[in-house]
This record gives sequence, structure tokens and C-alpha cells, in this order.
Amino acid sequence: MGEIKIGCQSYSWQMLGDEWKGTLIDILDAVAYAGYEGFECTLQILDDYYNKPPTKFKEALTQRNLELAALCLGFRFNEPDKIEDKLVAGKRMINYLKHFPAAVLLLSGGKTSSRNEFDEKFTTMCKVYNKIGQIAKEESIIVGVHPSSESPPNTLPMINSVEEYDKLLEQTDPNVVGFIPDTGHVVRAGYDVKELFKKYYDRIVHVHLKDIDVENRWRIMGEGIVNFKWLVDFLKDKKYKGWLILEEESDFAAEKTREAVRLNYQFIKKNFGL
Repeated sequence: MGEIKIGCQSYSWQMLGDEWKGTLIDILDAVAYAGYEGFECTLQILDDYYNKPPTKFKEALTQRNLELAALCLGFRFNEPDKIEDKLVAGKRMINYLKHFPAAVLLLSGGKTSSRNEFDEKFTTMCKVYNKIGQIAKEESIIVGVHPSSESPPNTLPMINSVEEYDKLLEQTDPNVVGFIPDTGHVVRAGYDVKELFKKYYDRIVHVHLKDIDVENRWRIMGEGIVNFKWLVDFLKDKKYKGWLILEEESDFAAEKTREAVRLNYQFIKKNFGL
């Protein structure tokens, strides 16, 4: 992959919901203008480009000197009767990503309607992760799981505590499933960022940076409590070669999205020698 590269996550626009009236191309223009090297995308933002030949999206990226850093696949993953459906969706994304050699396949942290039979659901979820990971490895695609403290209305996140993070990494195969920590969600789960990155560095394939305050509210980078200097220095010392994805969900970003993602990029580039 080369040295550390900086990418922007598309959720800053997706979170606006119906208030966002733009297009994928508008987002790519904003990301390129801010100076980013890469772009991480959800299928909701990718939209109809996912039904077109991958060369169409690749061309839009190349025209703006951007690479696809990751593509996100989000499901419950924990329904025993729908495992095959998830594998079909995983195979489709793997085939799409063959055209983007720098990209990671990001699997969401899963969600559930209730905590009933939680252990069984968790085991099923990890089984699906392992199966998709094995298929991806055969195609030389890197896969990682991204735990999240948030989930859609009337659902609960499957991985949102120290115990659940540890359980995820115990029940997934390190040979085929990597780890994608998000600093903001790590803090919300009650895990110390330093402890987690030291403990699981060998599993990390991709990193999300997001800031948060003591009241668990998202903040623009540098205005919260995450020690980004320690983390970047740690990754440099480890000779990490991959993406740092800046993800912005603060109230400021909801009001001034383009400005927020630009300021985040400047914060990282100016303060940490990247």
C-alpha cells in the first residue's frame, strides 16, 4: 500500500439524510478540493455507480487524483437463515473491488433488534465475517470489521463494549479478517485507545479517526479528547502502511460539511507530519 495515506469518509454527507441534495460527484469534488488522497464510500452514497461497470467510478476518482480507500458493506450479519444472502452480497462487492487495488472491504459491526440470544447472534455474525474474509483472501482483497456504537432506530449495536471488542477478535480468523478501529467509537465503547491499538495492532488493516468529547458527543478533530498525536506517532513507529480515514459527524459538519472535512485534513497534515 505504501506509506500512510489520508482518506475521507462519505458519512459526513450521508448523515444529512434528505437535507443533502447533491450527488456523488459533488462529494468527490469536495474531497479532492480539501486535499485528500482517498475516499471511503458507503453503498448508499455510491448509489447507481454500484450498478455500473467499476471503471465508471474509477474514472471519476482518477479525474480527481483520488483512490478508493474502502467500500462499506453493512448488514445485521447475525441472522442464521440469511447467511447465504450475505455471502452473495459479499462476493458481489469483492468482484467490484478487484478494480481498486488500494481498497479495503469494510464490514460493519452488525446490529440487532434485541439482546435476546445475543451469544448465538454474535457467533453467527463472526461466522459470516470469516466466510466473507476467506472468499476475499482468495481474490487478494483485504477485509476488516468496523465496530460502531451507533445503529439504526429500534436496533442495538452488536459490538459496543470492551468485552464485545475482545470477543470479536477472539471469534474471527486473523488470517482472513482484519480489524478497523474507529477512535470515536472505541472511546464510546469504554476502551482506552492506547490500550486497544497496542493490544490489537497486528489485526489492524485500516483506521478511522473521529473526535469525541467527554459527554460522548462528536466533535471536529482537535476539539475533543482523542489523543491523535499519540496515535499517529504510534502508527509511524509501527511503520503502518495503509489508510487513515477521517470521519466527521459533528454538529459543525452537519452545518458546514465541506468546511469540516477540509479543516480535518488540514489538522492532520499540519500537526502530525503526514
